[in-house]
Amino acid sequence: MSLFNSIPAALHSYRLVYDFCFHGLESVLLLIARYTAFKALYVQKGSTIQAELQRRLTNLYARILTFLAYGI
Repeated sequence: MSLFNSIPAALHSYRLVYDFCFHGLESVLLLIARYTAFKALYVQKGSTIQAELQRRLTNLYARILTFLAYGI
């Protein structure tokens, strides 16, 4: 009987993990979309801050990939 009592708790736990993963993926997709547009608008060749913006965006994308790797 204890096996049947633990099934709802396991399903609830699975649902929470699924929700957190889905929310994380959604956040990552929004970040990528936002900063793709940001890059198109503000990172232009010849800009005085172009190199720094490019470096910071590269760092952000590396962190996003790390986050996704932990999720797998």
